[in-house]
Amino acid sequence: MDWRGHLGFNLFVTSALFYMVGLSGVEANRILIISSVLSSLPDIDLRLELPHRKITHNIFFGMVVSLVAGYLASYLGF
Repeated sequence: MDWRGHLGFNLFVTSALFYMVGLSGVEANRILIISSVLSSLPDIDLRLELPHRKITHNIFFGMVVSLVAGYLASYLGF
């Protein structure tokens, strides 16, 4: 999947989640922007010459990135 696929999947999933929990406004926009920027992060393995779809394409990697992004967002006052 290229960056457009990652971005499209991210927009689909986050929009559905926002609808289900009733999230909208500035908070939703911030989450959408951050998640859109990070959506292509799994393909960083191509630049780092790691095996593709091994280390960065799993749930553990997603959870670690989510925790780090959440901590940074909290630290920066988002």
